[in-house]
Amino acid sequence: YMKDSNNEYYAIKNVGSPDKITSINDGLFCGFTYLETIDLSNDVTYIGNNAFERCSNLKQITIPENVSYIGKCAFSWCSSLESIEIPNGVSKILFSTFICCLSLKNVVLPNSITAINNSAFSGCKSLISIEIPNSVTYIGDYAFSGCDKLQNINIPNSLDHIGVSPFGDCGSLMYNEYDNANYLGNESNPFLLLISAMDTNISDCEINTNTKFIHDYAFSNCTALSSINIPNKVTVIQDYTFNNCSSLPEITLLDGITCIGEAAFAECVSLTNIVIPKGVANIEYEAFMGCKSL
Repeated sequence: YMKDSNNEYYAIKNVGSPDKITSINDGLFCGFTYLETIDLSNDVTYIGNNAFERCSNLKQITIPENVSYIGKCAFSWCSSLESIEIPNGVSKILFSTFICCLSLKNVVLPNSITAINNSAFSGCKSLISIEIPNSVTYIGDYAFSGCDKLQNINIPNSLDHIGVSPFGDCGSLMYNEYDNANYLGNESNPFLLLISAMDTNISDCEINTNTKFIHDYAFSNCTALSSINIPNKVTVIQDYTFNNCSSLPEITLLDGITCIGEAAFAECVSLTNIVIPKGVANIEYEAFMGCKSL
């Protein structure tokens, strides 16, 4: 809203930015709920934090090719936004940049992107597929959580970090299956990320040798699980991965493991033996809580 000559508020629906404007500053259009279209000049290189947050009627915006920075929450809760193309030159999708863009169906990410940070696309309930470039090395906590229509996503081999529940509550994902487990990956390695057990009633699982990541809660409450292997490419046991696997008597952690997450083996009441590798730097809160047989 803006004030007119009579000091009364009126709604802004259409905006054009003049040449030589290089920055859309933090919060500049935040809460402009009537804004439907905006034409940004090619001189714009910077879109600040919360710049278009809660522009709930904004359906489409073309981000100029010279933009190299898009801030945190820049388009959060733009619930009518249907498509977005990130220009080549932007290196990170920051915290909650597109959180709860409920109508967002089409996203194009360039090869300049190296990180998709925490909650970047969380709650984008119309998103069906997305191609993650091979340049991405980092996917943060809850990055795509709650994208309940998301069916197809590729996980590139370039990835070296994955956060907590990046695909939590993504109930429509189409998985690759291997020996009692569901996976996401890519054409050359369809088993890069183990998401979950196929069923909580499984008694054993041979994790694919090409698996590099195991999603948190992957085997949580698999109370009949008595045998499982951890491939040598896996470096982190995520939070609650084996929580309440009450029939698991032992597990071998290989030397590549560096972190054991929160409640990772909590309530594994049959676990009698586990060797912590020398390379483990962090054992998080309640990692072995309730392991009465250790």
